[in-house]
Amino acid sequence: MRGVSRLLIFFLVVLASCIDPLDVSIDEEVNTLIVEGAITTGSGPYTIKLTQSAKYGSIFEGFIKPVQSAKVIIRDSSGKNVVLAEDKQSPGIYVTPMDFRPVVGDSYTLLITTAVGTEYTSLPQRLIKAPEIQELSTEFRKVQIADNVYNSGLNVLATFNDDPDSRNFYMWRNSGTYKIKTFPENYMTRDGEGNPVSAPKDCCEHCWVEELNGDPTLRLLPDNNINGNTVTDVAAYIEDDGLRYFDKYLVRIELHSLSREAFQFFSLLKEQLSINGDIFDPPPATLRGNMINLTNPDENVIGFFRVSDVAIDSLFLTPEMLTEPRPLRQIDDDCQVYRNATIVEPVYW
Repeated sequence: MRGVSRLLIFFLVVLASCIDPLDVSIDEEVNTLIVEGAITTGSGPYTIKLTQSAKYGSIFEGFIKPVQSAKVIIRDSSGKNVVLAEDKQSPGIYVTPMDFRPVVGDSYTLLITTAVGTEYTSLPQRLIKAPEIQELSTEFRKVQIADNVYNSGLNVLATFNDDPDSRNFYMWRNSGTYKIKTFPENYMTRDGEGNPVSAPKDCCEHCWVEELNGDPTLRLLPDNNINGNTVTDVAAYIEDDGLRYFDKYLVRIELHSLSREAFQFFSLLKEQLSINGDIFDPPPATLRGNMINLTNPDENVIGFFRVSDVAIDSLFLTPEMLTEPRPLRQIDDDCQVYRNATIVEPVYW
């Protein structure tokens, strides 16, 4: 959902750039509530992020700010309420209890009351069963990005059986773990005059890196043309960046069920994110989600409270799967300086 916030910022910046710098006094600042979060049958706890964005103002002061001290509740179809607690370290982030798990077939509603008493509710979202992933496979992919410039990697293909008795909508998510090698013995620093000086480090050469969304593409799949069939779809593309395939890459593929409304929202979001400024692009559409202000239904609330069942499978991707592997990138430093890196080897490695 970070893309929603970026998209809103983009629109606001464009709006500002089209206005002459006049000294205009605005009596009231209008804010837009942004709701980011989901509950799934995957591992919890689950989080709901609430922020507020100023649509206009004299100097855009407080452009994006967390919504603090709100009352946030998830209510199931039986009327049971689950109260989320605000994270003390991260204002505006509300977290479910550790033992909360949604149930397939039940419906869930997000209720928000801000500190000033404004009440919001989502439309009920039913938790739809996701089919099990039957198989994961790979294919080498090479993509031209400029003249004589290519990137390459592996498409991860997932096979599953679509339910023939209902209309289904899906979203793919991915995460991964991989081992990197660096060269701390080659580390350089600089003296007082800015000259490079050799300063070898004793540690460390090998680390394991955890990453969410090695493929950040928003991948959606309706069953319009596949209803009831065995489906093989590209679930992720894991690029060979010169580090990921030094040893092997454990990719985790998640198939998330979506409601029709969630699919329509994310399809519109994907369309808006693909706009590149061409005159033939479609005009931007309002990204209105499933949240409603109970006293002012016309207020536009950005974001979508999503409820999904999740099917998960994993596969080790190896260098041998790459038809044209890239040369390994050399990092002359302790591997622990790399983002999300640790020297602790995973138990499954």
